[in-house]
Amino acid sequence: MIKLLMISKIIKNASLPFIGFLQATGLVFYVAIIVSFMDYISKWPVLTYSDEASFIAPIIFLLILVISAVACAAIFLGKAAVLFWNKKYIECFKIIIWTLVFSIMYILLFFILLLPSTLAYQQALS
Repeated sequence: MIKLLMISKIIKNASLPFIGFLQATGLVFYVAIIVSFMDYISKWPVLTYSDEASFIAPIIFLLILVISAVACAAIFLGKAAVLFWNKKYIECFKIIIWTLVFSIMYILLFFILLLPSTLAYQQALS
């Protein structure tokens, strides 16, 4: 309980860029968990080899999509919504911008990490 209070104090006193970094990192982890789950269920024989899969699989996918949209919005806009509600409009927009900046940095990082395998694949084709 004491550790949770200490973490709460640290987050309350954190700078806007650090909160944006935490939100972007949380979003990356959440997306990674969803991708892992979708990869796991795509290998279920029930969803790949049955006639019912053509009906059930899109329903599962769309439900995951809707739930993920709500969860991503909560991760990305949660603190900003609280600041907006408290009429701290400038801080609200700054935290959204910082979260966007760190999210774009993660996207660029993932592209850089994928670049060697893409180049190797292109070499193998030629």
